[in-house]
Amino acid sequence: MSLLLRLPSSNTKIGKRDKVMLSTLYASGARAQELCDLTVGDVRFGKETVMTLHGKGGKMRTIVIPDKCAILLKVHIGQNKLIGADYQRHIFSSQTHEHMTISCVEAVVKKYVRMAKGLRPDLFREHYTPHSFRHTIAYHMLESGIPLPVIKTFLGHVSISSTLIYASANFDLVSKYLRDKNPYADQDAELDQSGVSIMPHFLR
Repeated sequence: MSLLLRLPSSNTKIGKRDKVMLSTLYASGARAQELCDLTVGDVRFGKETVMTLHGKGGKMRTIVIPDKCAILLKVHIGQNKLIGADYQRHIFSSQTHEHMTISCVEAVVKKYVRMAKGLRPDLFREHYTPHSFRHTIAYHMLESGIPLPVIKTFLGHVSISSTLIYASANFDLVSKYLRDKNPYADQDAELDQSGVSIMPHFLR
């Protein structure tokens, strides 16, 4: 993931956009469609930057994103003059459409995965999609000791069984968690007093 996030060029407009896109896709755990639908009004900058994602079935979730990603987003919004009266403007646009499509996100991910495979074929042996970023953040959260209910809320899963599927890449970690802790206890523990899903400390 670190290699992928370093690949986009900072010398071109498209490269700058791609760097912010990939960073946001990973840091937020957003689905491709959620990334496409993200508008200026969905991001609130402050001491902690809060992002609202519009998920399946019209369900929304609010998360805190890490500072490094927030800085990239803020610069991207400023450079593209997205701040104004219309907060419904989409943050990520293609070269032809203001509202980016899933196929465009897939093409961007495919482009950099292909580059990464050329540099480190030992690390990139499989097929990777935008959803792989979501899988990766779930795995990293679990690996760092984040409780499954927290990951469930962060990803917007209805059932914790869905979260276990994402985490199944490392059976030992899942087994240890289920053995040592009760993942169904304190279901609200992952939220702060404002109801915002708390970003894991290891991403800050």
